[in-house]
Amino acid sequence: MLIPCALKKPAPVTAAKADWLPGTHWIGFTPTNGSTNAREQRRATINAQIDGGYIIEYVTLKFDDPNPGFETDPQYLADKAAHSKVAGKFIAIHRLRASARSLRTILGDQEYEQLQNMWADGDKRYRWSVAFPIIESYALVPHRYANEALSPEAMARVFAHPSGTLRHLNDDERSQIAELEIEPRHTVNAWIGIEDVAKMAEQSQINRKRSFSPI
Repeated sequence: MLIPCALKKPAPVTAAKADWLPGTHWIGFTPTNGSTNAREQRRATINAQIDGGYIIEYVTLKFDDPNPGFETDPQYLADKAAHSKVAGKFIAIHRLRASARSLRTILGDQEYEQLQNMWADGDKRYRWSVAFPIIESYALVPHRYANEALSPEAMARVFAHPSGTLRHLNDDERSQIAELEIEPRHTVNAWIGIEDVAKMAEQSQINRKRSFSPI
């Protein structure tokens, strides 16, 4: 099916995320350092770039090398094999949710430590530690090479330079991807959005005894 109208207005695809390790149930961003302030600054930046819309995920041509000792790790080999099938392509459209939950909370201690062991830069054990859960997702069917969907000018503007954040899409670039075909896919972290909203409601100051007249 074609991208639904909900992805154009009032919730357009506002930005692109370049990843060499495709997101499954979360999209991660690395802060400038491991402090709480740095994480919150990066979270605020990404949330502003999302601006209430969707992101389109692009898989880079290059796949990084893991830390020494992980070259034959089964997870690394599986990720590298999966990358080879989608390198250079747009693969999905996601709605992300800003959450105060840490990546460790989302993954659990064991998986988080394994991730940092494999990919952290020395003692900087906060790789991708600003995590945005994917609460709504659509797979592109089929996956499309980005340089076929976008003009050379758009490819150069959006993906020519590395970025630790999202890449803003303008109206012309949105029009170029508007007819990509997608289908909904299961999102295992949708519960985070529901639970966060429930917690906000519990903490609200609304008088539970107040009655409302029907409109």
